[in-house]
Amino acid sequence: MGTHEHKQDAPRQVTIAILTLSTTRTIKDDTGGNWIKETAKQLGHTVLYHRVIPDDAATITMTVREIVENIAPEILLMTGGTGITPHDVTIEAVSPLFAKKLTAFGPLFAQLSMQE
Repeated sequence: MGTHEHKQDAPRQVTIAILTLSTTRTIKDDTGGNWIKETAKQLGHTVLYHRVIPDDAATITMTVREIVENIAPEILLMTGGTGITPHDVTIEAVSPLFAKKLTAFGPLFAQLSMQE
């Protein structure tokens, strides 16, 4: 399937779960998660779930599994927990859950960040 066909057949609205990883944020001051939530709603998507959990590998893995198995959103968006400090463990916690790793996105996002 080419890009044109993919875009033509892609759903216009999707169901979304938002998971923020932070030891300092709450749902009220989760600026990143709340921005994602409001923007998704404005674009016509349905937000099924939004939660803030601490940077703890076991909690992250368990919560992601629960969201995927019990809430079953079409998209799970995660924000936070990807820094370089020892307690930023999101990547390590979720990597074993992936069926396929899309390695090109890391360098692309790094390049886009540098352009900002």
